[in-house]
Amino acid sequence: TVAMQVKSHVTDIYLGPATRDLRSLYPRSEQSAICKDFLQTGKCSAGNSCDLSHEPSPHRSPACVHFLRGRCSNPECRYAHVRVTPGAPVCRAFATLGYCDKGETCEERHVHECPDYANTGVCKKKHCRLPHVDRAGQIRKNAGPKEGEGDD
Repeated sequence: TVAMQVKSHVTDIYLGPATRDLRSLYPRSEQSAICKDFLQTGKCSAGNSCDLSHEPSPHRSPACVHFLRGRCSNPECRYAHVRVTPGAPVCRAFATLGYCDKGETCEERHVHECPDYANTGVCKKKHCRLPHVDRAGQIRKNAGPKEGEGDD
């Protein structure tokens, strides 16, 4: 379906340049994902012909990790300055589509990583294209109590 193609296309763009020539197949809209090149550098080699957004917003920009730590000093920061609980689940819409309708009101984390793996420690997709990030808290949670702990 077209929706699945768009979903797959947007995911591919975050993971590498190999699919950039496919951008011309999908028109830019208010719900376009942000261009990874623009997000990282403020520039895009495709310029106005790029079909992805060059307008940062809480709907399409990942959360600024420096802001979350209280240390973002960049007045031109293109990442979203929104407060989200560090233990909040990954927003599925943002992770898979690069856009979340809730924007700054979303209580979930706007990051580019697999929401299934991030939220449960397990991803059942055989060829998942999103990064599987191991976080210390999730590793401890999945490990459970060690043998002999709690036995008094």
